[in-house]
Amino acid sequence: MNQGTVVITAILVLLTVAIPRKYLLLPLIIAACFVPADQRIIIFTLDFTPLRMLILAGFLRVLLRGEQLTFKWNRFDKRVLLWAGTGAVVYVIQWLDMRALIYKCGVLFDVIGLYWLFRINIKCWEDIEEVIKFFAICSLVMTVFVVLEYTTGQNPFVVLGRVRTWVREGRYRCQASFPHSIMLGLFWATLIPLFVGMAKRVKRQKNLFWLAAVASAWIVLATASSTPMLTLLAVLCLLPMFRYRYFG
Repeated sequence: MNQGTVVITAILVLLTVAIPRKYLLLPLIIAACFVPADQRIIIFTLDFTPLRMLILAGFLRVLLRGEQLTFKWNRFDKRVLLWAGTGAVVYVIQWLDMRALIYKCGVLFDVIGLYWLFRINIKCWEDIEEVIKFFAICSLVMTVFVVLEYTTGQNPFVVLGRVRTWVREGRYRCQASFPHSIMLGLFWATLIPLFVGMAKRVKRQKNLFWLAAVASAWIVLATASSTPMLTLLAVLCLLPMFRYRYFG
């Protein structure tokens, strides 16, 4: 982990511990969007990425402050746990290797840890709106970096990690802080329905959400990757059908 990433991670950890609970998820969102995932500290063969450190900091904060630890389980919670657990078991059985077991334990920690932190902090529509607003602001900031990468072919996040910009058929495949252009595109493509839905639901700040939807769509196009583009196409085709979800 280079010095820049260490400083940013330290600041985000301190924020996670110190800021009001209303903004607890903000450092996690910033890390997921802007800190390269290839950066990590290895301790006894265990990888500690910046996001994983923030999850640990979130656990410690909740425990030390005596904040709410549990929530009432519903069917969706059980499905998330089943999905994560099944994927881990299948992966380990497929490889039958201790490294596979250690890797999947780390992935389970990330998935379940993030889900738990979001779950105990999102309790009403106002909380949902706040989280989506954080993502919307991040999308606009990310667009600036992707524009720089798209126009120059130089990834601005190279100062924080080993990311780069690939070229295919004369087009830059922007990836920003993500491990691959496909992951960058899929991340923002799947957020577009949330931005559009929130823009239609709220009267205040609806322009922010519309701008975020447009910015996210542009980021997808800048990846020059077919999988995110097909996902964007599916989103654009399915969004108008959402109103008919109760028919049939």
